[in-house]
Amino acid sequence: MEPSAAIHCGGNPQKMDRERKAEERPLPVEPHENWITDRLAGRILNEPLFRGLPFVVDAQKRLLDIEGNEPGRIDLCFRHRHSHRAYFAFEAKRLHVTYPGGSSSSEYSTYTSNQGMEAYVIGQYSGGFPAAGMLAYVMDGRTLDAWTGLNASIATRRSALRISADGKLDLAQMPRLNEKDTASGILLGETIHHLENSSLQLIHLLLPYPNCFDPV
Repeated sequence: MEPSAAIHCGGNPQKMDRERKAEERPLPVEPHENWITDRLAGRILNEPLFRGLPFVVDAQKRLLDIEGNEPGRIDLCFRHRHSHRAYFAFEAKRLHVTYPGGSSSSEYSTYTSNQGMEAYVIGQYSGGFPAAGMLAYVMDGRTLDAWTGLNASIATRRSALRISADGKLDLAQMPRLNEKDTASGILLGETIHHLENSSLQLIHLLLPYPNCFDPV
């Protein structure tokens, strides 16, 4: 190891080795959403602006019922440091996926099914909470096409999703993206779901993969 390299890494050979391994690790051609979510969580946890906030972010957060059974896992979970109950959940799904062998699928139906949006409606995730989120990793980067396709899939499942007759995926009112994010293809929307005793706001964050991991 050159002395200059050790100085660059703050004199920490272990840190230098971690950085070298990260640079050598190639991006999978079509990674699973868990792989992408872990990488996203790592980016968030190491973001200087996030470190000063009173929140914890967990990837693949286990849910346990009173008997210790696991009804599911939250792909990306944000919790206040001083809260053991309240959290904001993101369920992650890939869209426009190409599988080994060359077959492809939009995966819109999976996104809107009980493996995605409907899991919130039936209370599997975020039961009793007023808001939650969906993450869409758009594998070919065509987020506008994905937006249109998701709205078509939502229209066929309005009853199961508890969405009104004129309800759809709309641009989110709060929070909003800045111009840089919008120009990069990132889209932020929302759907409103009318549950039995309350309403649920689902935030939809569509990320063009792999451009969403480009250096800032």
